[in-house]
Amino acid sequence: MIKIKFIKKNFVDVIYNMASMSIYIFVQQIIIMPYISRNYDQQIFSNVIMFVTLYNIFTVVVGDELGNTRLVRNNKYINNNSDFTIILFFATLIINIMLLILNSLVDIIDNNLLIIILCTITMGIIRYYMMSYYKIDNEFSRILKLNISYSAGAVFGLWITTYFKLLLLPFLIGELFSIIYIIRSRKWHIEFRNITRSNEFENTRKVFLNLMFVSILINLISYMDRLMILPILGASAMAIYYASSTISKLISLIINPVSGVILAKLSNVSNSYKEKTIFFITRFVPVIIIFGTVGSVILSYFGVLLLYPMFLTEARQLFIPIGITTSLSSIVYLIKPILIRFFNSRIYTIINLIYAAVFIVSVSIASSKWGITGFVWASTISKFIQFSCMIVSIKNEGDGV
Repeated sequence: MIKIKFIKKNFVDVIYNMASMSIYIFVQQIIIMPYISRNYDQQIFSNVIMFVTLYNIFTVVVGDELGNTRLVRNNKYINNNSDFTIILFFATLIINIMLLILNSLVDIIDNNLLIIILCTITMGIIRYYMMSYYKIDNEFSRILKLNISYSAGAVFGLWITTYFKLLLLPFLIGELFSIIYIIRSRKWHIEFRNITRSNEFENTRKVFLNLMFVSILINLISYMDRLMILPILGASAMAIYYASSTISKLISLIINPVSGVILAKLSNVSNSYKEKTIFFITRFVPVIIIFGTVGSVILSYFGVLLLYPMFLTEARQLFIPIGITTSLSSIVYLIKPILIRFFNSRIYTIINLIYAAVFIVSVSIASSKWGITGFVWASTISKFIQFSCMIVSIKNEGDGV
């Protein structure tokens, strides 16, 4: 009976986390972005895509990975969590300074718009980090409520945009609604009590830098495809690929919260669970590959049919390799918490360095020979190599984090 309750609780937590990300993604990618693409020219739409790309990279690289660091290092802290507050402050400050310097060099954004961008990214980083509190306390229903708050704010912002034509308002107001929810949930004040560095600060900082470095690689590669296709293959190929891969990327982002649940659960168990966890996860690999590929192909087809029907004919040849890549990405997300919890985090870093190198080289060569089809298949091969390296790694003994 206890085991059934345990399984049921974990299953419910996974559903909560997947529903949370699904709502967030649906509003951003299915409502906001298609609205902008239909009502504004390609240049404006491209600018918004670039903003969303930077926004996703910074919020995940800093906010989400600092949250993951807290999950991994949670057993080292009892009452004082201010190490994470210090890292959050300085990491966010550095991001803002970098953006200010970059804009001063290229001078493409006016000051008012830049303020909105900085505020949106800063609140996004805070939102991602603060979700670690809910994960540690197994309050995954609060993450769902948090993303509902974001979605409500984003939709309200989109409605305002129809009158004021300020396209970043949905993102800004969505984050503002999220911060209001965090304050009302009374988790926020915990971060500002007795802010002093503990003896674990340096070790925590090292783990965060490792995870952040890997996250930068993964996120740059995740979005590098859209950046590389345009100069190599042109705007037409860019449009086709964006339309074809949108749904598959959404699937990967929905699966990612499952990884967060697994890491949250593993943060509170001893190393004796390593073999059981590895066995359990790897058992599902064949199932995920088969059903993930089929599901991605079907959803991608209907996604293009509904959202971007003008690209359906050209996109047909890309559905299968994109589907395989999606299923492999899902497996990588599931294996990630095992590597960073039970093994030295440098292993995860090395694997992704290999993946980054293979991706850049193979995509560059394949694109020049076989166009967009070569690009997509090269991406699939790169993801398979990353997956293979992870499987080999977890079969060997490693040092704990």
